[in-house]
Amino acid sequence: MNSHCDICFELFDDGAKAPRIIPCGHVLCQECLHQSAKSCIIQCPWRCHGTWVMDSRYFPVLRHVTLAPTDPCTIHHEQTWCEQLDQVKHRKDLCVKLFQSIPQRLTNPDLFLQVLSWHSSETQILQHGLRWLWQATVPVEGKINHELLWTLAKHIPVIQLWIADHLHHDLVLLQILQLVLHMTALTVAYPLFQPLLPLLIDIQFHDQQGNIAVCALAILHNLSLSKVNCSKIAEVPFVHQKLQKSLGLTPRKTHLVTAILDRMGSIHL
Repeated sequence: MNSHCDICFELFDDGAKAPRIIPCGHVLCQECLHQSAKSCIIQCPWRCHGTWVMDSRYFPVLRHVTLAPTDPCTIHHEQTWCEQLDQVKHRKDLCVKLFQSIPQRLTNPDLFLQVLSWHSSETQILQHGLRWLWQATVPVEGKINHELLWTLAKHIPVIQLWIADHLHHDLVLLQILQLVLHMTALTVAYPLFQPLLPLLIDIQFHDQQGNIAVCALAILHNLSLSKVNCSKIAEVPFVHQKLQKSLGLTPRKTHLVTAILDRMGSIHL
């Protein structure tokens, strides 16, 4: 790490000149950071990545981080982001701003999901978080992110609450369901999805002709590949009547429902 601040050129220390890192990856001393803050608005002195609305106290002190000699923005942004998130996790206003700049990778996805669950009533935070999770769970060259999918599978009760809380917010609900659909790529975690089954069956009536219903049925279709889950689907009250009401509405829904019903019929309960 550089031994001095690139603004005042004074040496870093453990006091007023402690090195602090801002979201774009640049480092400046605590004193210069405070001086550049106006009403909690922090702007990078190099004008590289815009402005952040955040109390300067929440930018972490940097320890033992090496700056790339040609590009000061290539610091370990993921770790820094999680450190900042840990410090502002109880502040909804600061979390909104921080969630707008989620890095491509995260060093602490459990902390990310925990904070996302705390502020799930904040639609803006949840939408940013869901968008990042959806992109991060897209298979790349046929490979899925097993670690992140396992982390998500452990938080199924949280996802269940997200669905219940946003049944009347179509955009957020669709984002949640698209994420769950990606999660079904982790077949070994199928037993963990069982709490979602009754919700998914009811969601198909949310917009019978639309994407939300199709997405819910696609999730049920994938989960029904597991005999255990298929049995659990069959145990949901009035499930046959509910599914049969979707037959004939659209070719896609008819295909999905027919496959689910066929699998349920092949299991000896």
